[in-house]
Amino acid sequence: MTIHENKQVLQQIEWDQIIQKLKSFCHFDITSTQILEEQLNDVSRSQKFISTQYFQELKYEDDYRAILNDLQNIDSEFSFEQAVLKIQKEYSIELSHLNEIAKAIELYLDNIKTITSFFSQQVDIEDYHQFKRLIIKDFLKVFRQIVSETGEITLENHPQIRPLYHEQLKLEQKIRESLNYTLNSNDYSSKIQFNSFDVIHERYVIPIKSSSFSHAMGSIISRSESG
Repeated sequence: MTIHENKQVLQQIEWDQIIQKLKSFCHFDITSTQILEEQLNDVSRSQKFISTQYFQELKYEDDYRAILNDLQNIDSEFSFEQAVLKIQKEYSIELSHLNEIAKAIELYLDNIKTITSFFSQQVDIEDYHQFKRLIIKDFLKVFRQIVSETGEITLENHPQIRPLYHEQLKLEQKIRESLNYTLNSNDYSSKIQFNSFDVIHERYVIPIKSSSFSHAMGSIISRSESG
């Protein structure tokens, strides 16, 4: 009789400790939840033991450890299904979130054999290569021009965005020159708190003393405790 057929032994196993140990190997929060639900649902203890034994053996495999290492670069709260749903509903998605999607796709493409083996899936080779070709051409190749795997954004690397980015830099330079001129002008030099400017809520602002402020100077974006 094997251990998973011995009811007496299975009843003596500390299942709570095993569940916590299994959860410690889960990178994604949703996976941890699924592991917990699977172990707590109404299945036989022999089935629980077999699945637990499978996970235990899996963690020592080199391919699994390589994937786990790559998973560390993806946000543990990331959900690919939710991300795709947002795209389908045409929500505005930040570049940081798109980068999580890109990293998940790249991990899948790099580890396709191990992943399909783990989930016991059959992949149509022709469909897979078509998906890989399209996803690289229409998304990854373009996206990686402006966002690195670490999330660093370089907008000027994109051929369509580059002219707009350079135009923005020129505009920002003009704004700074104009602000420096204003700060040193006779109309403002005696009315400012200090000779510098800041950016608050995406607006360039200058520090005017409350005793010297007039509505002709513009809108009040923020007010310090000292006035």
